[in-house]
Amino acid sequence: MIYQATVKDVPKIIPCAAEYTDIIPDMKFNPDHYVQFWQNMLKSGLGVIFLSEVDGVVLGGIGGIKFPEALSGRMTAVEMFWYTAKETRGDGVKLYLKFKKWAKENGCERLAMIYLPCSMPDKLKAFYDKEGFSLIEMHYEMAL
Repeated sequence: MIYQATVKDVPKIIPCAAEYTDIIPDMKFNPDHYVQFWQNMLKSGLGVIFLSEVDGVVLGGIGGIKFPEALSGRMTAVEMFWYTAKETRGDGVKLYLKFKKWAKENGCERLAMIYLPCSMPDKLKAFYDKEGFSLIEMHYEMAL
């Protein structure tokens, strides 16, 4: 079952988020901050999360925020995480489509998606190309 998460649903995503951050170099997952951040985003209406759940267990989700882009002011939706367990990878596209629909219904003119280079980069690049995305910039990060 795929559904739009409420503030009370946010803690259900902690295991998925922890697994996701395990593959990111130098990422220290802070569950308390994560829950508070997403609860604030949902309360404000600036964020959304869609969850994929089977037998009461969250096996995937997509979360994003919307904001007026700094250079043009165009309302833009940006995916902040997109995760599905291996056994439910087919739900990944369904989650994406829910997020894309939310973005359109919430006045967004642009949609930005990301992917980790260590997690199915060729498959995601092909998917984004098929969906009509253009590569705009690469994102690098370092610890200070």
